[in-house]
Amino acid sequence: MCSNQKVWGEIENPRIYIYAMAKNLLISHGRHQKSRCGGLHDSIDYKVDIPYMISPERTVMGIQAYARVLEAILGLPPRAGAAFRFHRFEGMTYQAIAEQMGISKESVKELIQRALVKVRQVVEEIP
Repeated sequence: MCSNQKVWGEIENPRIYIYAMAKNLLISHGRHQKSRCGGLHDSIDYKVDIPYMISPERTVMGIQAYARVLEAILGLPPRAGAAFRFHRFEGMTYQAIAEQMGISKESVKELIQRALVKVRQVVEEIP
């Protein structure tokens, strides 16, 4: 290696490098926000509703809520439950579910909507 060649990883002026990196990150973040319509979303106030310490009570409440939601999913009518599980847990498209179940894509949509209503009712009852 020649003595006048710069070694990869060697930064000539760290301050300029950091400023350039920060500028590029801000530009990338702005592009990302623009592409995701970030200005249309409400920002989350991280000081609200985030527990800094997970208490045993909060853990038990989470386990109970999880059990109720799981019970609601398992208690769905067979066809609605199958469509819901295929879509939400296996990531299948409505078309793939329709082919798997031998029904129309619209029927799949209807089954999943009914399942979502029932699961949402259970979730809304959770304190």
